[in-house]
Amino acid sequence: MRPALDRANSPQPAAYENERTFSLDVVPQEISTNGHGDFRISSLEVVLEDGTTVIELWYEGYEIKKGKPALEGLPALYAKDDEAETLEITLSDTKGRMKAILSYTVFEGDGVLTRSVRYVNTCKESIRLENAASLSLDFPDHDFDRLSLYGGHASERNLERIRLMRGVMETGSTRGASSHQQSPFLALARPKTGELSGDVYGFSLIYSGSFRMATEVEQFGTTRLFARRPQWHVAGVPQGVPQPSAARQVPAPRAPDPRQQLGSDVFRFQ
Repeated sequence: MRPALDRANSPQPAAYENERTFSLDVVPQEISTNGHGDFRISSLEVVLEDGTTVIELWYEGYEIKKGKPALEGLPALYAKDDEAETLEITLSDTKGRMKAILSYTVFEGDGVLTRSVRYVNTCKESIRLENAASLSLDFPDHDFDRLSLYGGHASERNLERIRLMRGVMETGSTRGASSHQQSPFLALARPKTGELSGDVYGFSLIYSGSFRMATEVEQFGTTRLFARRPQWHVAGVPQGVPQPSAARQVPAPRAPDPRQQLGSDVFRFQ
């Protein structure tokens, strides 16, 4: 359980007025939007036909499927029906204007989870997507090293490992390809993690074009990681816009210890 801490100077929704232990500014979220009191990196930014930039998504339902559904027009991991299982969660805008369909696939026998999202316009008006992330994941602390892969011609994928710092740290490419200068990969590792032991959470954006992957540590020390294509604009969204999938490597279970328990809780919560 997350401790109930005083979140002074963080706004509370109207339904939680004067309850200073609750704020969307620190609550873990699978899709985060602007205008509701969450000042961290947003995973979804929209502009409605009347200029409104605030949208509120609520849980509508879920469906469990065998295998892994294909992503139309996008690269993805594939699996037979007996090799994976997929959970689809549907979120709906409170005004009935759009839906977000989150897809999570677990692969049999592997510590890998893929996540993709599809946005569907359910109204007659135009909706412009300013930002649509494939992955957004929140951790309750920031005790991590940040691992990324950089390179150049004939020197691809060199490992850079640094302490995760407060504020926003970004890895990306605008070359129209994932490129050998920067790879669409990030990992968060506990400081004592080595090649043979320790907790590591690895993330790959399964996409070969330009990309952005970033981490943010906010005022209370929580961490948000997101992955997406670069800034772009899509008007209308009539039939739904699928986003590239992101794969994350989950630490294998070991004998319980405080750090392992913390890592497990993060994924059980999500």
